[in-house]
Amino acid sequence: MTNAELIPLFSIPLFKTRIESHSISTDILESLEYRNYSDGTGQQSISTKILLSKPFNDLRNEIEKHLSTYVFGMLKIGQGQLAHVQSWINKHSPGDYAPKHHHVNSCYSGVYYLHVPTGSGSIIFSKSPSNMEQILAHPTEGNLWNSSVWDFPVRSGDLIIFPSHLTHAVPVNKSDDTRYSVAFNYFLEGVLGDNTGQINLRIQS
Repeated sequence: MTNAELIPLFSIPLFKTRIESHSISTDILESLEYRNYSDGTGQQSISTKILLSKPFNDLRNEIEKHLSTYVFGMLKIGQGQLAHVQSWINKHSPGDYAPKHHHVNSCYSGVYYLHVPTGSGSIIFSKSPSNMEQILAHPTEGNLWNSSVWDFPVRSGDLIIFPSHLTHAVPVNKSDDTRYSVAFNYFLEGVLGDNTGQINLRIQS
């Protein structure tokens, strides 16, 4: 078996890094207007263009720098440019959580963690069932190849970027403090594809 190898064919590329410092204070976050999610699991900022507002300019520049590295540097996308679609603050008070969901009408999504109290939750990613999972046999240990869910512990300053179709959730905030994060969606715009599959796409923000 010395010549055997396990190849992560068609894997889902998830990008994780840190932005160590930002100028977004708790006072700024508490001054924003919020509305409840319809299912009562938390609150979302009224603004869905939060990264375009002045207090978030520096943070937006940092996020877009890493997003560009992910899309053009690592995934080697050779066409188009990134266009901001939406960005908003998620406010999760003690007892709040985020149910399983994915983001629509975007190519790349992500979350930046502004304030993560100890015990306020992680982020859990799930994959769609494959043919291998029609028969379920329990592994001796979980790893990136055999797991259908993956739990990432997070802390303030973490940035995670992923394809928008990837399902994710946030467990219950078990701390005594409020957790704040910035979620965002970006699209590719410009001339994409070629021949009969070419399109010139423009995003209106």
